Amino acid sequence: MSKLYIVGSSGFIGQHLVQSLRNSRYNPICVDDGDPKAEVLDKLTSVESNSIIIYLASRSQHTHKVESAISDLQVLSDVFEIAKQSGSTMLVASSSAVSGGNTPYACFAKCAEILAAHYKGKVRTCFLRIYSVYGPGQHDNLIHRAITSILDKSTLIVSSGHFIRDWIHVSDVATYITQVVNQVYNRKPLPPVLHIGTGRGLPVNTAIDLIEEMLDKKIQKVMGSPIVNEPVVSVAQKILQGWKPEFNFESGVSWTYLSYEKSRRTEGPGTEVFEQGVAQKASA
Repeated sequence: MSKLYIVGSSGFIGQHLVQSLRNSRYNPICVDDGDPKAEVLDKLTSVESNSIIIYLASRSQHTHKVESAISDLQVLSDVFEIAKQSGSTMLVASSSAVSGGNTPYACFAKCAEILAAHYKGKVRTCFLRIYSVYGPGQHDNLIHRAITSILDKSTLIVSSGHFIRDWIHVSDVATYITQVVNQVYNRKPLPPVLHIGTGRGLPVNTAIDLIEEMLDKKIQKVMGSPIVNEPVVSVAQKILQGWKPEFNFESGVSWTYLSYEKSRRTEGPGTEVFEQGVAQKASA
């Protein structure tokens, strides 16, 4: 293998992944998905042959707009063409919502896998279906909103509390992807799709109850409108053989809460900082 490129290196998962790869003595080339499309593609035109391109960028995940999903596909299509010309391997971040969601981001992820089929035999591709990731520096997620509601003494809106989710800490996501990179560098076979999760589901309401119990804090909850475009059950199944998460739900939430609390003390309410570290290992 030649070099390792990360598109979306400045994002929530991207920052943790860059640190994890560097800890494993890789030297990734970071491409910021905040750059305009032309600038992103320009940075990739000089990709060396037989490299690895990790694609994490997706505006539709944050804007929730169809137009963003279409733009995401256009950029990804161009990156696939670059991978084809350079003989590079593609690791593409996907969503567990592929299994049942109909949001713009889920539609992008589904179409991305269809796009990859067009390059079958031309570009080695593995989709990384990431489940309910949370952790320090995240901008939105049930765990983020629950912790923020505790710190701000605000109300948490809960929709479809019976939905079952596979909660995975962002550090474990970064470690998982790093192991996939190791597999590629060691020329080991990869399936077309890998699930990045713990393999264990937890209902939303149960997760909130555990957060209250662990932190000994009461969360003010109100019921919101039911969610209609998301799968009821979303739990990882096709996990990388031999991989185990370091964080269970309790240790992951505790570590996340402490990082948020620290950022409030040092930088004031409403701020978020990226903080990489591993608390004591916990059985998953």
